[in-house]
Amino acid sequence: MNYQQLTEGRRYQISALLERGISVSEIAKTVKCHRSTIYRELKRCAEKQQYLPEKAHQLSVAKRQQADKYQIPQQRIDFIEFLLTN
Repeated sequence: MNYQQLTEGRRYQISALLERGISVSEIAKTVKCHRSTIYRELKRCAEKQQYLPEKAHQLSVAKRQQADKYQIPQQRIDFIEFLLTN
């Protein structure tokens, strides 16, 4: 399977399947991702043995927004300001 980040819909699907008592392996087949992805997601985003898909998605979005590839280096900002003021 190719790597794909979990979407919000998949997170809610995982939550619903967990509530029904489906095994992690079956959830992975249903969601079409590797079972280790499900285990990592549960480890990362579960509170008191309960998976919270809304919180998991919020954490995912926040983490993506803080990624280095979306940050503008201060040197570039300074250069643009210099060009705009002259």
